[in-house]
Amino acid sequence: MRRPARSALWLLVLIWLLPALAGCSLPSLEPTPVAPATATPVLPPADAAAFAFLQAWEREEYAAMYALLSPESQQQTTEAEFTAAYTDVVNEALILGVSSRILSAFQPDTRAEVSYASAFHTASVGDFEVQNQMTLSYQQGRWGVNWSPSLILPQLSDETVLRLTTSTPSRGNIYDRNGLGLAVQGELVEIGVVPGEIEDEAALLDLVSTVLGKPAADLQALYAEARPDWYVPLGQISPETGQRYYEALSAMPGVELHEAWTRSYHPGQIAPHVVGVVGPIPSDELEQWRSQGYSGDELVGRMGLERWG
Repeated sequence: MRRPARSALWLLVLIWLLPALAGCSLPSLEPTPVAPATATPVLPPADAAAFAFLQAWEREEYAAMYALLSPESQQQTTEAEFTAAYTDVVNEALILGVSSRILSAFQPDTRAEVSYASAFHTASVGDFEVQNQMTLSYQQGRWGVNWSPSLILPQLSDETVLRLTTSTPSRGNIYDRNGLGLAVQGELVEIGVVPGEIEDEAALLDLVSTVLGKPAADLQALYAEARPDWYVPLGQISPETGQRYYEALSAMPGVELHEAWTRSYHPGQIAPHVVGVVGPIPSDELEQWRSQGYSGDELVGRMGLERWG
């Protein structure tokens, strides 16, 4: 008889709990929202910009090269300064052409490094190849070259320049069968200045203008763009004229006198059509002579044996 009583008690407890549970609602479990992953941007290859820069260099398209520089490089260097850096090296080293090839590229993020080799074809020292490296940065939606003069040649910087010093042998003499000199090397005196050593420019120009017979303005223009420590030749005079003005010229600060040579012909002008003459390079032949290693301001054979030899 006790078993039915216990069952009735559990039934009453269950009936009492049901209304209480009906008035309560358990919290629903929902998944915690997860922020979507940000996709890593895929940058274009940096070596494509480097290749375009090197190709423009081969074509001597300096404006196109400048357009490929990084914004910081363009702020630090004007287009005129950039172009001058390349043309100065071309003119000084008598560079006939440049060809480049990319060796490797490393692009971990928004900064890249590209190694390349440049082959220089010159009229003065032949052909040679230089290995170099450029850095690029990704800004404003493009890769830009971080430029410095070292991208022309690794040895160049804002403090260094390229200077080519040549030693030119004297021109061979021409003699007749009796040993008479028909065309020989004659001695001259070259007058030049070092701009940084000039103390009284007006007095210097007045003196040199008188000696050379050239306008002072023309002489001043010759060294106007030169650096203070450069030697700039202004003209040549005969040894007799040099002797006459030696004391005045040697005492003038900034003036230097150098030995120079010229072509002298026999006073009788024996067989001039055979011996020939020398003269300055004509402007329409300048590129032809530059391709042979001449800078353009030399005297070259114009006819006869002088041209042949």
